[in-house]
Amino acid sequence: MTDFTIIWWAFYWFLPAGIANIAPSLGKRLKFLNYPIDGGLTLRGKPLLGKNKTVKGFLLAIIAGALVGYVMGLLNHGPYPMNLGIGLFQGMGAIIFDSLKSMAKRQVGIKPGHSWIGFDQTDFIIGGLLFASVLYWPGWTFALSVLAIYVLLHLVMNLIGYLVGWNKRAI
Repeated sequence: MTDFTIIWWAFYWFLPAGIANIAPSLGKRLKFLNYPIDGGLTLRGKPLLGKNKTVKGFLLAIIAGALVGYVMGLLNHGPYPMNLGIGLFQGMGAIIFDSLKSMAKRQVGIKPGHSWIGFDQTDFIIGGLLFASVLYWPGWTFALSVLAIYVLLHLVMNLIGYLVGWNKRAI
């Protein structure tokens, strides 16, 4: 496989987690299940997750990952397997690790919406790879390719979002 081919398949195979990662933001205007996952619980006097981590966003991420995985499974003719299960596990891993990262951010005093360089870019990737590995492990070279591609893509998309006025911060 050429370098470009590996990059393409790494991007394509991990798309369910990538879509799951942005699904909560895409669903912000929906008015159902819009209450915090943590129910207002605190840890050491700080919010457990905060009001921005909602049941709606959590469910949208998991559903988006599963649906994208399912559709890709119907279309996939490549060297790496994809199906509803892998998409579901990528989506679950992405949102669960994003939530865990948010809990850590609250505990170290980082406000919602503020960046935690390194963690904000890798939480959903590590979670998606880890959860999907229950069903399929693509190998370390491929996993590191996924990590590199999606960190770069995350940074570029945040910069674009900032430039067009969707994000308050560039990173």
